[in-house]
Formats: sequence, structure tokens, C-alpha cells
Amino acid sequence: MELKQLAGDRDLYDVMRRQKRRQKVIDAKTAKAYKTDRAQTQSSGYVFDIINRKLSSRKTGCSSSL
Repeated sequence: MELKQLAGDRDLYDVMRRQKRRQKVIDAKTAKAYKTDRAQTQSSGYVFDIINRKLSSRKTGCSSSL
């Protein structure tokens, strides 16, 4: 029903093809955003691991250099 409303006087096939193209673009943007967000999360996790190791060694009295 939505496609018929979007199509109006045009061919329904053209509207479906255009809608698929738009969906591909949206999917690509979403995948790219997820990938960059995932990379940032992993890289920031490394920093916190270093801090945690440094603090945990101070609590136990062990000294280790990074």
C-alpha cells in the first residue's frame, strides 16, 4: 500500500528499485558507524586496562614498569 502511494502515476517497479537503493545507503552508513564505534570502544578499553594494572600493582605493593 505504501509503495502505491509513493508511486502515484509512476511505475511501481521504479519506486521499489529506488527504495532498495536508499536502504542500501542506510545500511552502509549504519555498518560504517558501528565499525567506527566498535573500534573506538576497543581502543579506549586498552587505556583502562593499563590504568587498572597500574593501580592494582600499587594496592598489592608490587612494582612493575610499563
